[in-house]
Amino acid sequence: MNIQTVKSILVIGEKLEYVLFNTAINCAKAGFPVWYISIFPFEKIPENIEIPEKDVLNLITFIYLKDYQCLISHLNGIHLWRKTPHVILIDKFDLYCNINEENYDPLIAALLSTSVLDASCSASRKSKRDIYLIITCKIQNMFERRLITLRNLYFPKIFSHSVDLDTVEALNDFIV
Repeated sequence: MNIQTVKSILVIGEKLEYVLFNTAINCAKAGFPVWYISIFPFEKIPENIEIPEKDVLNLITFIYLKDYQCLISHLNGIHLWRKTPHVILIDKFDLYCNINEENYDPLIAALLSTSVLDASCSASRKSKRDIYLIITCKIQNMFERRLITLRNLYFPKIFSHSVDLDTVEALNDFIV
């Protein structure tokens, strides 16, 4: 696994749908195929977002995976992927690994983190380009220590979300 070809960032905060949707559109406008992975389907387009042209939307693939088993299964099926993404956005990673729950299992969080990074490396090899991986996570103060392990082992770059436009700008700067 050549982790140098995967540029990853963990965004900490709440209500990041606008930020991720905007980032997906900006990346698609730049010609990058995007995967937007979420545990919940979109009910509506976030406010203040202009619907882009069809050719831009065609570069964004929305993938709804209900739990960590579905996420792992999808990531392990890289050989079946028709479109290789240049940007992978994973929303609400905390729900996939239960980081804010009493039944948190650090082994599941580690398995998910390594699987996401490994799949991103495979996508990079397949496309012969760098892959940008953006993961969002909400963390409750009482469970902050759990995040330290993920950060130290898997996601050295972290951004704390406060204002939507600042986060969108930071992610655009990260990718472009």
